[in-house]
Amino acid sequence: MKKIFFISSLIFLSLFIFASKSSYNWDKIKTSEFKNLFDQKNLEWATDSLNVAGIGRVPYFGSAYDVFRVDSFAYVSMGYSFVILNVKDPQNPVLVGFLDMSVILNKIFVLGNYAYVVDSSSKIWVIDVSNPSNPVEVTSFDTPGDAEGIFVYKVYLFVADGDSGLRILDISNPANPVKTGYYITPGYAYDVYVFADYAYIADGGGGLRIVDVSDPSTPTETGYCITTGSVEKVFISLTCAYVIINNGLFDFKMNIIDVSDPSNPEEKGSYSTFNFIEDLHISGAYAYLTEWEYDSETYELNILNIADPANIVQVGSTGLYPFPKNIYVKSGYAYVANESYGLIIVDVTTPTSPVKISRYDTPTSAEGIVVSDNYAYVANDDFGLKIYDVSTPVNPNPSGSYLSASPALGVYKSGNYAYVVSGYYIYDIDLMKFNILDVSDPSNPVKVGSFGDWGFAYDVYVSGNYAYIADYDYGLRIIDISDLTKPKQVVSYSTAGHLYDVYISGNYAFVAASSAGLRVIDISNPLSPIEVGYCDTPGNALNVYISNGYAYIADSNYGLRIININNPANPVEVGFYDTPGNANGIYVSKGYAYVADGSSGLRIIDVKNPENPVEVGYYDTPGYSRDVFVYGDNVYVTDFRGIYILDFLLTGFDEKIGSDNKNQTSLNLVVSNDQLSYNAQNKNELVIYDITGKIVKQQMNNSSGRYSLSLKGLNPGVYFLSLKDGKIQLKKKFIIVR
Repeated sequence: MKKIFFISSLIFLSLFIFASKSSYNWDKIKTSEFKNLFDQKNLEWATDSLNVAGIGRVPYFGSAYDVFRVDSFAYVSMGYSFVILNVKDPQNPVLVGFLDMSVILNKIFVLGNYAYVVDSSSKIWVIDVSNPSNPVEVTSFDTPGDAEGIFVYKVYLFVADGDSGLRILDISNPANPVKTGYYITPGYAYDVYVFADYAYIADGGGGLRIVDVSDPSTPTETGYCITTGSVEKVFISLTCAYVIINNGLFDFKMNIIDVSDPSNPEEKGSYSTFNFIEDLHISGAYAYLTEWEYDSETYELNILNIADPANIVQVGSTGLYPFPKNIYVKSGYAYVANESYGLIIVDVTTPTSPVKISRYDTPTSAEGIVVSDNYAYVANDDFGLKIYDVSTPVNPNPSGSYLSASPALGVYKSGNYAYVVSGYYIYDIDLMKFNILDVSDPSNPVKVGSFGDWGFAYDVYVSGNYAYIADYDYGLRIIDISDLTKPKQVVSYSTAGHLYDVYISGNYAFVAASSAGLRVIDISNPLSPIEVGYCDTPGNALNVYISNGYAYIADSNYGLRIININNPANPVEVGFYDTPGNANGIYVSKGYAYVADGSSGLRIIDVKNPENPVEVGYYDTPGYSRDVFVYGDNVYVTDFRGIYILDFLLTGFDEKIGSDNKNQTSLNLVVSNDQLSYNAQNKNELVIYDITGKIVKQQMNNSSGRYSLSLKGLNPGVYFLSLKDGKIQLKKKFIIVR
């Protein structure tokens, strides 16, 4: 049960200021995002699908953990994605390629054409990066312990393997790593750095261990240096080892150890701080440390002059964001993996005056979505409102954004305005915010009015001069928006359960009230709403859509519930379909219910007979789907891995090739078992899908003419074709019989 503590409005206002990400001045550095990245490989995101094809995607990559810079490229582990950025111009990082993975990624090391990546389960992945725009998974393997750190030296991969010490693998054939040797250290191997045939191991309570690896099959310890605390990071530069030592809460050190004689390492200097030191990188006479201190909310890149190890001096510092992780320094720039704030690039050409110059980031999770006039308006739980141009669905491009002080969860678009609601939970207090944005210029949304209060707002629906907000804590809020610059609440109406969604139809508000199912509220007088009916559902009602006298409920783990609402005072369930996942979002169009089904992606249910709903298609997105919206011929699904633009192949496709169709006549389309041919007057594209939605044949032509495409090699079965000739588009369903 959520708890609310009623305190003064002064504290209420201060919490909004505290919660605002803008307090970190992140809008003062240039932020980059993807643009026109998509090729055929990028469309194959679904783990499974039926009658649905991937068209376009807005990728969301998650929190940045590690970064490795080679030549013009930065390789970044961001959530479940391995991301490659072109940073030739550090002020303008550009996404080049990415690889979606099934697990969260951590450490990265890149050498030659291969990247070696450790995931959160300590499995190691080998990725071919010879073509940066198309990284390809080569293989993966486990080690006996917990892979914490990795280093590639010559043709060997060295793994700091936790309780299993140092592990060495021959990667001369990266597709087939071979176990070569190992050395069991006395402590816990956190990190490893290899230089001049010696492996330097940050071994926790075992201190710094130095192992001769000139013969990788028989590594032999040469020397060690025991320090107080736990040695957890190591970096080698010339004749010194730089180690991070964790002595417990509020007590971290960077020690400098002379390793010119590996058999007799000797401490030469130390830097102490009350901050948590996350990572270090040495470049020239300077050490670059990512540090943070939770209570004071300080997150910093600190630069130390280490020319004299006995007299370490901090010479520069710049603020970062919660929470800085690993760092890589090259050619006068520091690249910081900064968790949910992405990759931060800092100009350190003058170490005494470091300057943040750019960042690359995406939201970490898409929530609500509305598509209107070729723009998608997306509520993001950490970025506020993001607007994308989807006029070309295969290449959705960022247009504008509005950063809110609290996570945006729901959005409604009406005319030139977007209405955004958010909820934020901090120190046992729920806060809600309602923003009205002028989006007449989608590239530059401008706030014109707002309303804030206790509570937790999940969604909003606008009808006439009122906005209706589903508030988890305070029920149905009705806001007078006759003056958009001064929205004011006229009433808050509590119902059973907790509200997640609201849909207005006629004089009624239909609300999804979690465990209390569907509640029907008469709003003929918005100043005096009154509940007139309800229908309990077996699960938690999270989303509601009204169509042709029926309410369609996304009922969490009980799937889709269909309720007859022709008598609002007595709504009655008439049908249901138990989806395999957790139904979060619902949209109904042309006799089909589209369900955002959590870990089961998008499910499409034929509801032409509401009493007998039947699943006819699905698209299993790789993440966890939250919401769905249908616009034109496309379906838009939000997911914590991004926004997916899909084509439901059973809508818009004629059943027969020979059906009377003026587009077919002008194109003179002829299909046989072995060949498809057509006339084109313009630049044209032909795509053939199988029943799963996978593209099996495709061709593009830049001029007019008679064209053909061989169908040989396709198995017997049902297929769909999409043919575009300039502004003419033809969609057909056909069957191959052998």
